[in-house]
Amino acid sequence: MSTLETTAVPPSVAPMPFLQRLIGVFTAPRTVFENVRVHPAILGMLLLNLVCFVGSYVAIAPIISRVQIEQAQECIEKNEHIPAERKEEILDQQEQMMNSPAMKVIMPATGALFTVGMAFFWALIIMLGVNFMLGGQVSYRQSLSTALHVSPILMLAGGIVKTPLIMATKNLYAPTSLALLLPDADPQSPLFAALNTVDIFMIWSLVVLTIGVAAISGFKTEKARAVSILVFVVALLFSVGGAAIGKAMSGG
Repeated sequence: MSTLETTAVPPSVAPMPFLQRLIGVFTAPRTVFENVRVHPAILGMLLLNLVCFVGSYVAIAPIISRVQIEQAQECIEKNEHIPAERKEEILDQQEQMMNSPAMKVIMPATGALFTVGMAFFWALIIMLGVNFMLGGQVSYRQSLSTALHVSPILMLAGGIVKTPLIMATKNLYAPTSLALLLPDADPQSPLFAALNTVDIFMIWSLVVLTIGVAAISGFKTEKARAVSILVFVVALLFSVGGAAIGKAMSGG
């Protein structure tokens, strides 16, 4: 039995307006991604990602700064090669640097570039998953558009929930994931990173991604789900690996 869907969008179909696509991601994702298959729009969703990132960053910037200073302090205090009388001076210099005007520009700019870069990275994973793992044929532009149209679940819906939660708890790592099961776990540990990857917004986005992959590739949903599993596994490896490297670098 063929694994391909029989439905297809006529090439003459008109492109959906941005707002209709944004709402449709939450209410009728299949319709949105069928349109994306023919008209792989990119710019609007990419700009939305940046707006969501900047809005969240501005709201929680003081908490980010505090956490970074605390992490630097912990790292310096653990460093046995730094004389005790020098540690306080280095901590003061570190705090001044983190609160400097230059860092207030560099940090969000770096985060914005990372946000854009990750969209292109996930598009590559989606394309490789469809074309090489499933034997399909989608373009990079279709994959990028698909990744960007899934992102409002994480960036917009996730931001609307998580940003006020972080501000209320003053906890940069306030989870909406399985990490809630271990409230006393070190938020920088690989275990916390693994549990935190199983997040309600991540699961939601993977469900929508499966719909999107099925629409742009023509495969049935059951087969398209393999690409979402691949994306989750890569995200998990990145989270756990990043936490492990961070721990090793800090001497934890």
